[in-house]
Amino acid sequence: MGDELADNFIEGEANGKEWRTTPLWGLRLYAEHLGGVAYYLHDGRTTDLKTAILLHGGEATNARNSFNTLTDNEKNALLAFLRSL
Repeated sequence: MGDELADNFIEGEANGKEWRTTPLWGLRLYAEHLGGVAYYLHDGRTTDLKTAILLHGGEATNARNSFNTLTDNEKNALLAFLRSL
């Protein structure tokens, strides 16, 4: 997922810039099951969903760039949708 998220940990055939994306279903439950605070990304480095999106690179660069082209209202609607899953 790019240099910003690389941990340089090789696991199986995945190099230190590759991960299996966890399904987003149940995203709304993260905070409930993590003591009231949701931690995102493979290493829990952010509690902000928007930051998690913006840190993506590599194969996710197009998705990140598409998010950046949205209006503030569209971004907020998308983030609300993700928090509802």
